[in-house]
Order: sequence, then structure tokens, then C-alpha cells
Amino acid sequence: MAALAAMGGQSLIAATPAASDTGEWAVLPTPSPGTGDNELLSVSGSAEDDFWAVGRYETSPGGPVKPLSLHWHGSGWHTLPVPVPAGKDRVELTGVMSIAHGDAWAVGHAGTMAGDDETALILRWRTGGWQTVPSPAVGDPDTPHRLKAVAASGTNDVWAIGEARRLGRTRPVVLHWDGTAWTVVPVPEPSAGDTVLSAVAVRSATEAWAVGHTSSAVAGPAVEPYVLRWNGSTWSRVPTPNDGDIGLTLSAVAVGQAGTVMATGEKRWRAADGSITRRSAVLRYSGTAWQIVPVPASYVSADASINSVAISRKGEIWVVGHNPRGESFAQFHPSDNTWQLLQGANSGPNYGHTYIWIVDRVWCVGYQQVGEVRRTYSEWSPMLG
Repeated sequence: MAALAAMGGQSLIAATPAASDTGEWAVLPTPSPGTGDNELLSVSGSAEDDFWAVGRYETSPGGPVKPLSLHWHGSGWHTLPVPVPAGKDRVELTGVMSIAHGDAWAVGHAGTMAGDDETALILRWRTGGWQTVPSPAVGDPDTPHRLKAVAASGTNDVWAIGEARRLGRTRPVVLHWDGTAWTVVPVPEPSAGDTVLSAVAVRSATEAWAVGHTSSAVAGPAVEPYVLRWNGSTWSRVPTPNDGDIGLTLSAVAVGQAGTVMATGEKRWRAADGSITRRSAVLRYSGTAWQIVPVPASYVSADASINSVAISRKGEIWVVGHNPRGESFAQFHPSDNTWQLLQGANSGPNYGHTYIWIVDRVWCVGYQQVGEVRRTYSEWSPMLG
């Protein structure tokens, strides 16, 4: 049974001993400090005893939103305080990147419950605590801007992506940390409409990917995928197939050490009554072009979603989400375009499997619906072969 203890004023929830030795998926108990909704939105680790998970919690139902930071030290999750900008009572951490023991980044946004006044938030974990790092000015003054995700190949090569309002449109934001400061890096932007970046993945100093969606440039679909590639000196837009009569949006991307690149999202159709139907989408970069990958049959349903993708050091491709059969996890085999489906530790409509990361096993975070509120949730797989 999990144990609750205290560590220097911080809550600690210890996992069941030897949970990883059973050969089964296991739940890792997580703190939920708020009485309203509590959610984990991202997870990243550099080693089995150095994992970070971040998200948000409501101090009370519908009340102020505070950032949530958890660290796994080898036997349990514990909360660590996060600096909150003065005057902000709606603060979320949406992305985290663990580079090495004692070196991690988190990004998100800070605003107020009263208005649409979000500003980008960047934090770095150094010398035992989270420290706020100044973000370059992006967007027009007094307009919302936010960061959504962060990824890195090393201490001096960190990327963060998001969006900002500029000249009446939503524009993509790409920032780079070179070991000294964050700078804005220009990216090719469509000439009209809104453009959103949702995820970023980094393989090396000469290869990174960012994905999202933008207004469609052709008649018919309303949106189309927006995919960028970094080659070491510039970002370029990579052509990507569209699907659905409304279009295809991308929300997650992963790049493996051998160069495999995968992205996930959803394709949208409009029904006769005007409602929008969504279907899961998976894309793979072949080395020369992006291709749509058939999803498992149980993920074709409108009730299904694929929320995140990760690639192991050995090149194993995993996705996580939800489908009506309760198969939260799926492993893709590119040699024959087949999927292996798994339920994980818990499944069903009360569980939101939001994000995964792989070191020696699959780690997953999200939420569990308990009555009228959400509580944080995490689980891990057995050691991968």
C-alpha cells in the first residue's frame, strides 16, 4: 500500500515496493493538492530515479489555478514548490524536460481569473529549486501569449514552443536556449489565418521537429497540419498530408535516436447537423515525406483519442490515449504497419492518459475522474525488453 510522508515540508507519496518486479503495469500514487480539478499534463525523465511531472490544480472547484510540479526520486512522487508571478492566480505548467539529474526545464503560462492576459512562463530547476528565467518578448503588448512544450538534446540546446497574438492573428512562437539566454527564432509563417504550435521534439543540435496546425491554404478544409523541421541553422516547413473535410491537427511529436519521427493528432469532419466529429490520426516521417498511418480499429471510433507518442532508445514506438475497449496503450510495428494494444494498469472513461515518456519503461501521467473532480494520475509499464 502506498505511504504518505513528509519531506522538508513537501508531500511525498511512496510507490508500492517492487511494483516494477511483478511484470505488470502499476499505478504510481500521486499528490493532488487542490480540492478542485488536479491534472498532470507532461512527464519527462533522464533516469529511473529522476522523473518530473507537471500540470495544474484548482485550490477549490472553479477557484484559482496553481502550477503543480512533482519529482520522482526513485521510490515515490513528491511535490516541489513553484514560483508564481505576482498578481497571477491562473498558472499552469504544460511542458517539462529533464536533461540530467539537477537540470530540468518547465514551461507554461500565467494569467488571472479575471481576463485573457496570459504571459509565457519559463522555469529551470537548478541548485535544489525552480527558478524563473526571463522569456523574450513575443506578440503584441497586452495580448496573451503562452508556451506549451519544451524539449532538449542537451544543457545548451533547449527548445520551447507556443503561440502569441500579433497583428490580430495567432502566430507560432519558437524559443531557443543556448546555455546563456533564451532567444526568439524565426519560423516560416502562413500568410493568413491563425497558426498554433502544440509540441516539439529534439534529436540533436541539427534536428528538431515542431507540430501543430494552421488555417488551410486550399479551398475546402478549414485547417491543415503545420510541421516544422530544424536543420541546425533554420526552421523550414515540411509538407504534410491533410485529412477530413475540416482538416487534420497535430498535438504530439516524437523523434527517435535512429531518426524515426512520429506525430499524432486528430482529423475532423462536420456532420449534417453542424456538429464536429473527431477521429484519431497518426503520421510517420519516412525520411523523405510524411505519411498517414492506419490507426488500430478500436481507435477509429469518435469516442477514441490518441494523446501522446514516444519512442524508446531501441526505437520502439508507443502511443497513449483512450478507446471504447479500454486499450489505453498501443505499440506500433513499422515493419508491417501493425499495432499491439494494451490496457495498462487502469482504463475506462474515468481515466485520462495524457502524456507518455520512455527511458527503460513507459511512464504515463494524466488524471482520474473521481466524482465531480479530477485527481492526478500516473502509471508505469514493466521494464521494456
